[in-house]
Amino acid sequence: LKNSDAFLITHIAARKNSKRCKSVANKYKIPNIVKDPKDFFHITKNIVDAYVILTSYDVTYRYLNEAISTKKKIFVEKPVSINLKDLFKIKNNKNVFVGFNRRYYSSINFLKKKIVSKKNLSVIAEVPEKTLFGKSNKPNLKRFYSNTLHIIDLILNVFGEIRLKHVEHIKNKKNVVIGIYVIMKTNNASINFIANWNSPSNWSIKVDDLKGGRVLIKPIEELKLLEGTKITETKDKIKQYLPNMKFKLSPPWYEKKFKPGFIKQYEDFKNFCLNKKNFRPTLLETYKAQHILQKILKLK
Repeated sequence: LKNSDAFLITHIAARKNSKRCKSVANKYKIPNIVKDPKDFFHITKNIVDAYVILTSYDVTYRYLNEAISTKKKIFVEKPVSINLKDLFKIKNNKNVFVGFNRRYYSSINFLKKKIVSKKNLSVIAEVPEKTLFGKSNKPNLKRFYSNTLHIIDLILNVFGEIRLKHVEHIKNKKNVVIGIYVIMKTNNASINFIANWNSPSNWSIKVDDLKGGRVLIKPIEELKLLEGTKITETKDKIKQYLPNMKFKLSPPWYEKKFKPGFIKQYEDFKNFCLNKKNFRPTLLETYKAQHILQKILKLK
C-alpha cells in the first residue's frame, strides 16, 4: 500500500490488545491503533476512504460485513468465507475488491492474450497441494481454500465458465483421500485438473493448441512459450524429445521486492477507490470459484 504511492495508512487493528499490532504500527508508522477490533469501523467510518481486511478466514466475513455497512471501498483477502450461504448474501456488492493477486501476474496476462481467439485447447492444471487430510481425516479447508482457490479463479478468469464433467477422489488403502482428478470443460478448452497431495512437482498450467504450440506456466509466476521439439540422443542411445523454447517470461524486477502481482494489484485497488477503470476480482467471481471448489471437494 505504501509503495503504491496513493494511500496514507491511518488506523490499524488486530486481535484485542495484540502486541504484534503495535510492532507493525511502529514499523510502518501507522499513527492510530484501535485496541479492540469491535470498535474499528465505528471509530474510523467518518475518517477514512477505504479499508483493507487481512484477517484469518474464520472471522473475515464478520468484519467484511461491518466494512460493507460503511459504504467505503474495501480490499479483502481470500477466502472471504468458507460458508457459501454467507457469500451468496453479499456476492453482488460493488464496493469489494478480492485479493486474487495471481490474476496480475505477467504470465497469466500473457496467456489470456495468447488464447483470446483460440478454440479446442487442451489444458492440464496441476496442483501439488500439501496433504488435505490430516490425522483426523478431516479436510484442512483453510489450506485448500487459500491456495487451490487461486487456480480455480485463474481458470475461470482465463478460460471462462467451468462445467464439471468428472470428479474422482483418489483414496489409499485406509480410505483416506490422497488426491483429486477432475475433468472440466469451458467454451474453448478441455481441462484436466490434477491435485495430488505432496506430489514432488510445482504448480503449473499447460495449454496446448492444435498447431503444436504450448504455453507452460510453471511455477505460476513464470511462463515459457514452446513450439516444436528437437530430437537428441544420449550416450546410451536413448532418444530425447526436447521442446524448443521460443521465449521465457519472468516477473519484472520491480516485483521482486514483494510477492509478484502485489504492486499491480494495489495500483488497481487505487483505481478502484478513485472510480477509475479497474479489473478487480469481484465477490460474485469469488462465489463462483468457491462454488466450483466445493463441488470438487464434494461438500454440500
